[in-house]
Order: sequence, then C-alpha cells, then structure tokens
Amino acid sequence: MLPFIWLGGRWFGLNGVLAGYGLGVVLFGVLGMVLCFRVLGRLRDKSLRARAGHQVPARPD
Repeated sequence: MLPFIWLGGRWFGLNGVLAGYGLGVVLFGVLGMVLCFRVLGRLRDKSLRARAGHQVPARPD
C-alpha cells in the first residue's frame, strides 16, 4: 500500500494520500480473494480426486 500512498500524496496532497490508501486496500484485498479462491479450488480438486480414486481429471491451470 505504501507506493499508492506515496504517489497519491506526491500528486494530489492529502486527498491523494487518502485515495492512495483506499486504492491499495482494494487492490490487495481483491488480490487476496483471487488467491484464496484459487487455493481452495485446488484443494477441492485434490480432495475429489482422492475420493474418486484418481478418476476425476485434473483441471488445467
């Protein structure tokens, strides 16, 4: 988040600091959710393959 805060403050002053903070929070939050869903999907696929005796094809990444 620090680069967004720094750039926002550099370009737009105090309002830019607040906007940069908000942008950083949203960006890293969305990135965290994407990674979380990706990991959970892989765990689900691994669990399904184990239960089916490895008969479920692996999902391409």
